[in-house]
Amino acid sequence: QHYQDLESKSATHVSFAVVFPEKTFSFKLHSSCSVFTAEIIAVLFALEEISDRSQRYFIIYTDSLSVLQSLSSFYPHPHNHPLVLNVLDLFNKLTLRGFNIMLCWVTSHVGIVGNEQADRTAKSAVPPMDMTIPVVDLKKLLYSKWQEQWDLETSNKLHAVNPSV
Repeated sequence: QHYQDLESKSATHVSFAVVFPEKTFSFKLHSSCSVFTAEIIAVLFALEEISDRSQRYFIIYTDSLSVLQSLSSFYPHPHNHPLVLNVLDLFNKLTLRGFNIMLCWVTSHVGIVGNEQADRTAKSAVPPMDMTIPVVDLKKLLYSKWQEQWDLETSNKLHAVNPSV
């Protein structure tokens, strides 16, 4: 069995979908969440779903190369996304319980049925997921808002010298 995930970002929300052969899940996140956050939550959600199953062999297909790279090159650092460690922890616990789980990258929007289904489902996600926005996403949001304000200060001499906050 396998799942595919895909995120969709708009001005009002970020969403993701997880597709199993027999069931599809989709959720909306707050618009302050990054695409990476949606992608890593999708992998975490898939692992949580897998943990309740009797089958022991799974392939998780994702079109998020950045998530796979983060998982394969993780080292403890304060700037790491907090959910990467959660995924690695759950993956390790499942492996110790006898699960055999492979993570596989697929290109997006190339006609892979499960991936296309996840794309459509993510775009039409209805239920909001109740979660805390990661600090890393809030920092990016605050920084971009600060930069927007600073960009309006074109008559400020310092702005001419240093246009970036």
